[in-house]
Amino acid sequence: MLIPIILLSMITATLGQAAPSVVFDGAEIGSIKFTGNEAISNSDLKDLLTIHARILWGIRAGSPYNFRQVNREKAILANYYRQFGFLDAVVNDTLTALEKNRIKVEFRITEGKQYYLKGFNLRGNKVIPTADYIRELKLRPGIPFSRYEIQNGLQRLVRRYETIGYPGVFIQDSVAVSDSVELFIKIFEGDFTRIGRVVIGEAPGVEQSIIKREVVIGNGDMYNIDLIEESQRRLFETGLFNGVNITSSDLDTVADIVNLNIDLIMSKFRSVDFDFGLKQEALKEYADPLLNLNVEGGWRHKNIDQAGRKLQVSLSASTRFPEIYLPQKFRGDIIFTEPWLLKFRTPTSVNPFFEYQDWSGIYGAGSFHRKYGLQITSLYRWFRTVQARGQLEWSKVQTQGISNEEDKPIEQRIYSLILRLDRKNNFFTPSEGYLFEIKPKLMGAFLGGTHHFVQLETSYSRYHRLFGRVVGAARVVTGITRVLPQDTSGVVPINHRFYLGGNSSVRGYQNQQLGPLSLEEGNIVPLGGNFEVYGNFEIRFPIVWIIGGEVFFDWGNLWTDPKFANIGDIKLATGFGITFATPIGPARIDFGKPLNDSSYGTGWNIHVAISHAF
Repeated sequence: MLIPIILLSMITATLGQAAPSVVFDGAEIGSIKFTGNEAISNSDLKDLLTIHARILWGIRAGSPYNFRQVNREKAILANYYRQFGFLDAVVNDTLTALEKNRIKVEFRITEGKQYYLKGFNLRGNKVIPTADYIRELKLRPGIPFSRYEIQNGLQRLVRRYETIGYPGVFIQDSVAVSDSVELFIKIFEGDFTRIGRVVIGEAPGVEQSIIKREVVIGNGDMYNIDLIEESQRRLFETGLFNGVNITSSDLDTVADIVNLNIDLIMSKFRSVDFDFGLKQEALKEYADPLLNLNVEGGWRHKNIDQAGRKLQVSLSASTRFPEIYLPQKFRGDIIFTEPWLLKFRTPTSVNPFFEYQDWSGIYGAGSFHRKYGLQITSLYRWFRTVQARGQLEWSKVQTQGISNEEDKPIEQRIYSLILRLDRKNNFFTPSEGYLFEIKPKLMGAFLGGTHHFVQLETSYSRYHRLFGRVVGAARVVTGITRVLPQDTSGVVPINHRFYLGGNSSVRGYQNQQLGPLSLEEGNIVPLGGNFEVYGNFEIRFPIVWIIGGEVFFDWGNLWTDPKFANIGDIKLATGFGITFATPIGPARIDFGKPLNDSSYGTGWNIHVAISHAF
């Protein structure tokens, strides 16, 4: 009798464990709840999950329930707690049936005790001093023991070893737990290592010299992971390869050398391209970009003479969204690019072009801007942080149908430079770092041409994570233009003046509507200015799923000359926005309102844009 009872109990227990999978598998997760958590917020825990609940009346359906997946989520949550010193944390779950084949998943968390660091012991380090370990790992007795900080710090230290010739480094950490935690770190630094041979894989149609010149580490050099990754990036940027992989092999522990293997996946050298979609373009160089419906097509060759030289022919037409008539803007380009100039990696392009813009929507019927000419552009970049871009332009320009502006064609001869120091941690959505830009420009003078002026614009942007995933961002921009004595007209061409107002400078004002204006036949016409000062401050935060929010405060103004600038003229604006994460960066809708400009009105203005304002 005892055996059947035991068997029945085992069967019942087995069925009980399998029940959630049998009853709920495939059901939609309607809601997710956390209980028992005090040290870590609901939003931080939810960010760890790969499952999600139904939101906003089904705009996004909930994940289908899977018994094994939920078990993995529990393990992830428990491990996350342990990273912050909650070494005894336990996570259980409870399922509750909801209507319409939906369920609620409740994660019940028992946090347990938070352990503190009592002391630490380091052994084996000779190359990197103990003080650097303490600083990098944030080791200080009495603070909460954070496995997360320790692991991240050790990864940074391993990376540091790999940049100074120690690819064989191995760091082992362990802990002794009682009422507190004792940390033990044992370092095996290995031997100083140099590069033996660099072996390049097959690359049909590309000369070996073209590949070798992009590789910035070679035979006999100290092993440096930064230079290896820079070589990989440079090879990929040539456009000749769809994939680039550099691996180390054949480590010789006697000679202390290691070989590098470069494996390449070839790209098509010739292509015909066609694109149709939304694109941001500015009507003038210093105006805020507008959302345009754009059609573009062309032909390109990426490997002329098997030397990596490029030739591209393209045509594009666009219209300001939602106005649908073409072409408000038309442009044609022929671009030849030489990737190396005088043995320096400074990609240089020669670009004859033609451009036509219909400005009827801004300056009235019959107004347009037409331009054709030649641009020569060189680019130099040092790793991912420093960039210098110089451009020499000769062009013939005619702007017609605009009051107080000359209609006759003018000749422009311009040299412009963009210097950029970029230390942002992310291109699209930075949360730390800064961006500094200087943009000097010279028109005319010894270059010749119709007009003569010098111009300088500078900008500084700063990003800082405030807490959680909330980010503060700030920017300051200044710009000044000075007409040179040899310019008898005393006028800066309309396309080279500064303009403010729109989705990326001072929100709350429509495009180009802040600064000097004129009333022409009932239309407000932007005149632009020669001196600008403006800034932005905003707080960016997640809301749910791919949706985020931002609140902002913008300020600034524009004057025809610095001598007219007055701090009392500074206009203020504030507002809020909604952002949407997309594969090509954030899209946003901002609602802005002027604060101290009764002449402009007190209503809200809507700004639609791709990417953050800065």
